[in-house]
Amino acid sequence: MNLLKKITGWIHNISIKNKVKYVLLTVSILITLIFIAVNYLLTGSWIQELVLTNYSEIATKQFEFIEYWMERRAEHVEKLSMTPVIVNAALQLDRNGRLAPHTQAELKKYLGEVMYDQGTYSWIMLIDRKGNIGISTDNRRGMLDREMFRQIPVRHDIHIFRSYAGKHRGEDTIIQPISFPVLSAGGKPAGYIICAVNMNLMDDSLNIINLGINGNAFLIDSDGKVICSSRDYEYKNSPGVFNDYYIASLETGRQRGFQLLDRNSRRPVKSVTECLESGHAGHDIYINHEGREVIGIWKWFSYFQWMFLVEAEKSEAFAAITKTIIIYLVIGAIFILFSVIIAVFLSRNIDRSMLLFMESFGKGALGDLSVRYPTSQKSSAKIYQKKGDEYIEYNQENGFCFFEIGSIARRLGKEALCQNIIEKKYKTCIQCSVYRANTKNEMHNLGVWFNLFISKINRVIKDTMTLSHELFLSSDEMSVAVGEFSENANTQASIGSGFFVSSDG
Repeated sequence: MNLLKKITGWIHNISIKNKVKYVLLTVSILITLIFIAVNYLLTGSWIQELVLTNYSEIATKQFEFIEYWMERRAEHVEKLSMTPVIVNAALQLDRNGRLAPHTQAELKKYLGEVMYDQGTYSWIMLIDRKGNIGISTDNRRGMLDREMFRQIPVRHDIHIFRSYAGKHRGEDTIIQPISFPVLSAGGKPAGYIICAVNMNLMDDSLNIINLGINGNAFLIDSDGKVICSSRDYEYKNSPGVFNDYYIASLETGRQRGFQLLDRNSRRPVKSVTECLESGHAGHDIYINHEGREVIGIWKWFSYFQWMFLVEAEKSEAFAAITKTIIIYLVIGAIFILFSVIIAVFLSRNIDRSMLLFMESFGKGALGDLSVRYPTSQKSSAKIYQKKGDEYIEYNQENGFCFFEIGSIARRLGKEALCQNIIEKKYKTCIQCSVYRANTKNEMHNLGVWFNLFISKINRVIKDTMTLSHELFLSSDEMSVAVGEFSENANTQASIGSGFFVSSDG
């Protein structure tokens, strides 16, 4: 309570010019803060939503492309399993998975044409039900790798193998095998056709996504391992963990694999955990495997049990928001600076006006009745006054019209001769533009009324002095008259006294 009283007292004691400065500064700062806050909340949320929408669209389009591309590969493998050349070859496989030379030559020629036409396979092979390789475009012989063969399910359907790292035309390649059973007339598998999809083609597609300098795009399997990425993570090892991951070439000692792990917990990052647990699309902000705060947006491929993930560094993605805040701060600083300049200018202007008025008022208080606050007519409008039966233009040198011939003149004992008042265009001078022009500035208004006040005081004093002088003259005349009357009385008394003496005698 005491603090409130102190503050109230301090406010009451502040000079007008300082009040103007403080009020302007306070209002400017409040407006700036409100402006920044509102724009940050509205514009920032709008930009954030726009960023998420933009990256979601990127993820969706890339997801649709990957899904379409892989489904076409799966459909093609299924069609291959039904072609007469492959069906006949599967039926002719002997107990050791071998084919007759002419059948093998015919099939090899056909598969070579398929490889050339498609351009997306690293190799194609036909195996029997035991895993014996009947024919392979990479001239492989013997048995299919046991790890791969064990992945082929018993059901008569397409199967997506685990990916592995291999070589294709001398460069590292992630290979995604897809198999389909070659069915006999009785509907039983006579063998399996396996096509190794070259995922480097998909890798090239991820590289062209614009996710910023530190952005990433990943294709991740159901175990959280990277199949493809925009920065070759698929060819790295997660330090100290998962070194036995199945992305491995068939050659011993070339085991490789990479999982997106949090650097502190060594657990999969938030996006991978949420997507693999829920099997749904989503987005979130989290710390990625590089220790960067990122916006992650992911989609789930239910057909292949894959996860597609794009990550954009938050600071880079929201750079527009940061720039917007900086711009707002600069604008706010400029706004406050201009407010300070205007406040100082106004306070000085008020100060000059107040000092001039105080100087005039002080001189008047000390008895200088000739002092006048400098005022002038602030309107160029013509005013007409009644003279006789007509109206003539009022001479503004005679003083302000509202004091001389207007409605205010009546209060001063004068007749209202203004045409606008007589013809009742205005009830009072307050409605007139001339009055408003001359009184809209408070100091000028005070000056006008101060001059009238001094003028009235001056007139009262002059009238008093005139009356005093007249009284002084009257008193002199009265004194002379009294003297004469006394002298006459004395004379008469003397004459009367002599008369009475003579009678006695």
